[in-house]
Amino acid sequence: MHSIMWQYLPERTKQRITVAMQKAGEAASLERPLAWLRMEADGGKEGAAVTLTTWPNGTEREIARADFHGRWVAWS
Repeated sequence: MHSIMWQYLPERTKQRITVAMQKAGEAASLERPLAWLRMEADGGKEGAAVTLTTWPNGTEREIARADFHGRWVAWS
């Protein structure tokens, strides 16, 4: 889980994290699932996107929008 930090990382670091999560996801199973939860600015609607990726299937979805300081959360 991470929140409002992605924008501060160098591109190489973002790539390394993404690849590491994908590799860990490939090793996931129904008995050993994996979830990647993050809240990051996406330049979209109001607030930040709260995004959840789950494995073993690799499904990614926006589960909420949230204020950057946690004052409100609008669940999808």
